[in-house]
Amino acid sequence: MRLISLIALLSLFINLGFAQEAADGFVDPFQARSDAPHKLQVLNSGLSAIEKRLELVEQAKESIDLEMFIYNTDKAGRMFTHALVEKAKQGVKIRLLFDHFMIGSTISPFHAHELEQHGIDVRFYNKASLLRAKAQYRNHRKSLVVDGKVAVVGGRNIADEYFDLSEEYNFVDRDLAIEGEIVKAVAQSFDDVWNSKYVIKLDRDKKPRANDIKYLRNGRSSGHTSGRMQYKEDLRLWNRRAQEAKNFLFVTQEDTEVLERVRTLGKDLLEKEHVDTCNKSSFFSDKPGHGRRHRREGRLLKHEIFERIKNVKDKVLIDTPYFISDDDSRPLLDTLLGAGKKVDILTNGVYSTDAIYVAAVFYHYFKRWLGLGLKPHIYQGDALSYYPTVDQGVKDSRWGTHSKTFVFDDDSSMIGSYNFDPRSNVYSLELAYFCDGNQTLAQHIRSDIEARMAQSYYLDDVDSFKEHRFERVGLFKKIGFYALKFPSLLLQGLL
Repeated sequence: MRLISLIALLSLFINLGFAQEAADGFVDPFQARSDAPHKLQVLNSGLSAIEKRLELVEQAKESIDLEMFIYNTDKAGRMFTHALVEKAKQGVKIRLLFDHFMIGSTISPFHAHELEQHGIDVRFYNKASLLRAKAQYRNHRKSLVVDGKVAVVGGRNIADEYFDLSEEYNFVDRDLAIEGEIVKAVAQSFDDVWNSKYVIKLDRDKKPRANDIKYLRNGRSSGHTSGRMQYKEDLRLWNRRAQEAKNFLFVTQEDTEVLERVRTLGKDLLEKEHVDTCNKSSFFSDKPGHGRRHRREGRLLKHEIFERIKNVKDKVLIDTPYFISDDDSRPLLDTLLGAGKKVDILTNGVYSTDAIYVAAVFYHYFKRWLGLGLKPHIYQGDALSYYPTVDQGVKDSRWGTHSKTFVFDDDSSMIGSYNFDPRSNVYSLELAYFCDGNQTLAQHIRSDIEARMAQSYYLDDVDSFKEHRFERVGLFKKIGFYALKFPSLLLQGLL
């Protein structure tokens, strides 16, 4: 009897705990749904996307949480970082969560040290050695959460090429700004990743000192001059890295001029971006982890996407920079196409891609997909004709699609960080926002993708494929394509 009473008491405490958690947030923030109204703004233009981020940072009162796969020290990185530093001075709590593999070479512990001196907390995800299998598991999520009330999710990292600012190569991408209770799930999932065992703080190297034991040992074994020379060289390198990090946070006249030009165009474009309301929202994200158990239990987003693809009534539209099927996604698409459902794809070809090895795999299987009825478009590589650029150099650069967007039938849509490839299915933490039951939003997104398709090559038969597969591709890039084809096919499960 006492045992039964104890179990009942424990059950009551557990239920009260869950009820409190549900009242304060979501029981599982990695798979959350809400029927409350949410205000949305689609960010199709790179310039409007950075303007939205800057405005949200400026409006922050309490906290800013940013999670990025790539964060460069270029124009975009500088203007965004300078805005964060200003808010930190005002007492806003700021946390930056970076993937170590992709960002460790740009935002180094020296940069992290300078940011921390301004009150900004910096952490890195998965510092595992590249020699270990664990290193394959990366954090590819991209989110900005301000005051726990507004979030931006989508495909953009913090770098020039994501905001229409590079004179070499730019991405056409897509983000979504969200206001509503589902933002609590985005914020909670950030907390869970931040507090996981895979996230660490990295300290910069200590400043070399002449009496460090390694220099004294070197001097005794190789002569005093050798040890002193090594010390001077190490000190020079340390000082250079420390100064570069300090310079990154210093606002120059050039920074001011670039910021003014970007924001003038960005404000105008942001006013024209589509605003909508969603009354049936979902947020899904993969959980931090690695290994077989994680692949079974932590891969939540791909299962939600696959379930939605499986259940479409008539059609699905996929905008993805990388299109590689695997043992999970291939049968799904085969079944869908076999049932006469329409599957349209917008992706990159050899000219427009930033990853030739992915295009090599896509091209290899092209005839198979065409035979099954897939409708593929490859982006031709120019700036979108209906958006202005900050200068002619940016407009004349090479462009590729980078948005990660799905439209299911006529009333459901998804914007997130998920690519249609094995890395997003197996290894990378991804996130996405879904809106169901909103035909207006779905139609807007579909129309924007179709406008991008109008600047693409429609590969509707083998002849069109042969005509356009190497359109605008130079000799050396063709050589690289064929050189990478076999290893790409061999390692496609890791791409």
